[in-house]
Amino acid sequence: PSRIDAATAPLVPRLTAAMAKGDDGTLREIVAIIEEAGIAVVGAADIAPDLLPEVGLLTGTLPEGVAIALPAAEAALAEMGRSDTGQAVVLRGGTVVAREDARGTDAMLADLALGAFNPLALALDAAVDWRRAADAQATPAFLYKAPKPRQEMRVDMPVIGPDTAARAAEAGLAGIVIAAGGVMVLDRARVIEVLAGAGLFLWVRDGGSSGGQG
Repeated sequence: PSRIDAATAPLVPRLTAAMAKGDDGTLREIVAIIEEAGIAVVGAADIAPDLLPEVGLLTGTLPEGVAIALPAAEAALAEMGRSDTGQAVVLRGGTVVAREDARGTDAMLADLALGAFNPLALALDAAVDWRRAADAQATPAFLYKAPKPRQEMRVDMPVIGPDTAARAAEAGLAGIVIAAGGVMVLDRARVIEVLAGAGLFLWVRDGGSSGGQG
């Protein structure tokens, strides 16, 4: 407390209250404080728009069943957004089998690679297999990542990169779906190279679409 100067002291109650609302509430309050000081807050994607890939299937083949599973993914993210707990889920069919927590997307995928599972999903489908099934008729598992409702995109836009692609492959997923305009892709060429090499797809889905490939 002795290190807090007179200019900072009035901000402490504001930040303390904001922190009680979770990461999103804290970030919104920090942005507000910065803007009150006359400083414009600009997002990374505004400075480098190439970080937001175009709509469409960037690599691989989109398996049947992925598009019709997306409403379940969106519902899960909406629920997670209310509790400020994550920006990504893994689905198999219409069942959410893993949810991102405070540790991040890579940790969730690492859990899957190690065989961690959702007991409810197993109860619904005793034959769930986190690995891509040899049976071509099996519904593949995939990662879905998108912003939470009302997310402060300038300072907390979701991101995937080469590590995400590698961990998705290690977890045995069939591919990745991201929301167009809402998820940055770092080192896009390398991400596509990793996914293509492992036989995974990357679909940048138009949020306004109802199941097509954008």
